[in-house]
Amino acid sequence: MYCPSCGSEISDNARYCEYCGTEQSISKEQSESRTYSSRKIEINVNTPHSTDYTYYEGSTVSPKSQLVLLLLWFFFGVFGVHYFYAGRIGMGLLWLFTGGLFGIGWCIDLIVILSGSFQDSFGRPIVIF
Repeated sequence: MYCPSCGSEISDNARYCEYCGTEQSISKEQSESRTYSSRKIEINVNTPHSTDYTYYEGSTVSPKSQLVLLLLWFFFGVFGVHYFYAGRIGMGLLWLFTGGLFGIGWCIDLIVILSGSFQDSFGRPIVIF
């Protein structure tokens, strides 16, 4: 029998899932069919993202382009678009609402980008390949 909440295999007479703690209130047949369908959806939905992440998992350099980052900084940097491109949503919002930290942060970002110290959301530097 499988837990309908987390999909873990549990004993047939278990009242609670030992992995997630969800109370088991459906029959064995419903649990197996529900788990099968949720696993199918999970595979379809998560495969592109997990493949992309595992492809770059061991990399020390970001797959993002420094040239694109520099162009986004130049044209839309005051709005934080270059941070959104790098996956740093929080900093992008800060730049958006403060106008690039009132223009000072926008100027500092040029130095950071050109020095190769600008990082993506996983902490990897965005550099020219």
